[in-house]
Amino acid sequence: MLCPLNGDCAAQARSDQETFPRKVPKKSGALRRGAAFIVTRGSELLVRTRAEKGLLGGMTELPGSDWLAAQDDKTTLKQAPA
Repeated sequence: MLCPLNGDCAAQARSDQETFPRKVPKKSGALRRGAAFIVTRGSELLVRTRAEKGLLGGMTELPGSDWLAAQDDKTTLKQAPA
């Protein structure tokens, strides 16, 4: 009611101004699975530092496998730290 642009507003003319702003539908991502490997020696835990760039860059993590849509145990075990 108080908008100074009401006279020139196409949404106001169509009476659908309450539907704006409209959200873009979320993309449906494929389910991917991965594994984390817990390696201990006594009370010590094996960890590694992530690459500086990218998701959670520079943070510490457990070693893990690739994230794949078709993850199977055989492929995952080949990626385990030696």
